Amino acid sequence: MSTMFLVIWCAKLEGRGTVVVGWYKNATVYRYYEPIDLEWEDGQFFNAKARAEDCVLLPSASRYRAIWGVPRGRTSRYGFGQANVWFADEEDSNDVVLRVSANAMGIAKPDTEPGPCDEAHYVKVTGVPKGVSGAQVILLFSHTAKKLAEKRHRYEFEFSELCPVAVTGWGRL
Repeated sequence: MSTMFLVIWCAKLEGRGTVVVGWYKNATVYRYYEPIDLEWEDGQFFNAKARAEDCVLLPSASRYRAIWGVPRGRTSRYGFGQANVWFADEEDSNDVVLRVSANAMGIAKPDTEPGPCDEAHYVKVTGVPKGVSGAQVILLFSHTAKKLAEKRHRYEFEFSELCPVAVTGWGRL
């Protein structure tokens, strides 16, 4: 059993490929499936759990947004393979620039300079492992560094600062 993981749940969306459908932050992840006793059904198992306030299920309509797309190994040379399990630990890395406003966050053009601009600010996240989607960077940033960025007017972060666990072997047990 390991704790403090970010578990991102994905599913195939008709005509859209694999997308993020929700996540658990601060999750406990088990190496082996654990049985769960349900009064109405037998034979159910789980391998990750989190407190209800740390769980998010995206509304169905939100899942069609481009930022929730997840790479597949067959089409992107990284991402999910046949097993539908992926530890986002490729060696290559990229930089991602986020546009952060009071009520929204999205991906900006890569050459955008970090800092304040109009009613928003731009934050550069460096060292993002190849294959980590923009949605995953947004998730990590919003749950770990967004308040720090706003409070201290800090506009550049290393990806490793956003992760609740070590980057190498992202979530690997």
